Order: sequence, then C-alpha cells, then structure tokens
Amino acid sequence: MADELDKISVSLQKYLDEGMEGAQAAVQIMINSVTNFTAGTIMGLEQELGNTAELIRSTTIGSSIEIRACLETFISAAGRSGFGEQPDVGLAKKCIVSAGEAVRDSIAESHQLIAKHAHNLIQDGSRILTTSCSSAVEAILASSVATRKDIKVYVALGYPTRKSYEMVRNLQKLGVRSTVLPDSAVGSLVEQIDVVLVGAEAVMENGAVVNATGTFLLALAAKAAGKPLYVAVERYKFIRLYPLNQNDLRVLAPESSELEPIEDIEQELKQNIDFFNPQLDLTPPEYIQMLLTDEGLLPPSAVSDTLIQKIYRNYVRC
Repeated sequence: MADELDKISVSLQKYLDEGMEGAQAAVQIMINSVTNFTAGTIMGLEQELGNTAELIRSTTIGSSIEIRACLETFISAAGRSGFGEQPDVGLAKKCIVSAGEAVRDSIAESHQLIAKHAHNLIQDGSRILTTSCSSAVEAILASSVATRKDIKVYVALGYPTRKSYEMVRNLQKLGVRSTVLPDSAVGSLVEQIDVVLVGAEAVMENGAVVNATGTFLLALAAKAAGKPLYVAVERYKFIRLYPLNQNDLRVLAPESSELEPIEDIEQELKQNIDFFNPQLDLTPPEYIQMLLTDEGLLPPSAVSDTLIQKIYRNYVRC
C-alpha cells in the first residue's frame, strides 16, 4: 500500500512539473490505472477505479477538495459510459478511457470557455479586485487584455498563503496594471472598484464557494458597498458537499486547517501565543452575484441542478 501511494505521489508531481493542473493530473492517473489493468473481470476493474481514486485522495496533492470534486466527476463519467454492460474487460476499459479522456479534455478547455462566457461582464476601464491565484480569473483578464480593454486589477494578499504574488507575476506577463494591498485595506478600497472577481477551489451543493482565506472578507466588503462578486470556476469543481459554516468546512476539507505560524514573527513570541491561520474559507451563496463557468453564467441557486446534470452527464457512451 505504501509503495503504491508513493508511486501515485511521484506520478502526480511528475505531471505537475510537466505543466498539467492538479485535476488533469489526477484524471490522467485514473486513465493510466485503467489502461494498465490486467485482471480478468469487470468487477475487478470497478474495484481498481475505487482503489486508485482512494490512493490519489490519500496523497498530499490529491487530498484537496478540488481533486476530490474532479475524481467525483471522473467516477460519474466512467459509470455513465456503459462499461459495466460490455461483454469483456477490454471493451469496458475502452469505454472508461474514452470517458476519462473526455473529462480531461474538458478540463483543459474550461478556462477558454469561462473567458468567452464572461467576456461581456468586464467592461473597458473596469477596476477589479481579486485575491489568491486562479487560472480561470487569469483567463478572463487575458481575454480582456487581448481585446484591448483598459483594466486595472487590485490584488489582496490573501495571507497566510503566497498565491497572490503568483497572480501579480502572471498579471505582469500579461501587461496588466496591478496594485497589491493587504487584506486589512479591502474595506478602504472596495468603494473605488467596479467588480470583485475571484476563483474557487470548489463549489458546494448549496452554491457556497470554497476558496483561499480572504475571499469571504472580499465578499462581505463587496456586499456592503453594493459591488458584484463574480466567481470564475470550472464545472468539475462542483461537489456534493453541504457545509453550513466555516467550522463545517474544516471538517469536510481538512486542507483548510491552519498553516504554520507567520514567518516574520520572532521565534520566542511564536512559542507563547496561539495562531488561527486557516488556508480556506467559505463564502455563502447570498454574497455571490454569479458563477462564471465553462457551461455559462449560473446563479448560485442553479448549482444543485447542475450537480444532477454532472452526475448523469454522458461524456462518452459506449
């Protein structure tokens, strides 16, 4: 078991180093597992799917709520492919691989589709507030730049993670003007911006969004100032979970628990105080104007129906 887990961890990291996103890497490992399956029964193949998914979820990378949502999408797509109705294992494997490749390709195309659907929401001259680093948000901003829209982006640091600096670097490559601000300054800035645009780690069944810590703070400020909050998110991140509050999130998504103490505090002081330093927070649906997805623009109230469609969607039917 330990050897298998190590192999999965190494494979995940290899795909990430090659430029794949975590979700694509997880799907590719599932495809590889099916391709390499040599036992003789369809029931054994089904067990292999479950075992591989569990191994991925047991790795550091694969334990995230995003990867869990992605694996749920893969398992649903495999189940709807009709592999269990095939007369032999070889044909069943082909069904699952075809469905998995369709899921993987849809993930690869998702950012371009999100940018296309969201294009008209970002106007020329828009001042945009964001936090953390989201490929979907970057795609929207890149599309705006490509069509010569003059935009200004404000990036809240989203402490304790360092992902916002990655966003700033990527914006510089796009030639987008950006201003960095501490999370504590969001309330002072929010009246000056036109829209809050963030990504998501996952979307819950009730339309709530899980994202980097600080997102809920932006949502509160946007609501108070009457500014719209848009969430750019891929449909594979919709997951059948229903946390009611921040404490529920820390139970359902262990990776949301606390990071190490803040680096720039003296060591002696660290030993004498407690820290509350979560990585993720939960933004309730009533704070969200619209979800910008690869299937179009959705209000948070439509998430439950979209999840049903996700479960019963035929990516590939043999």
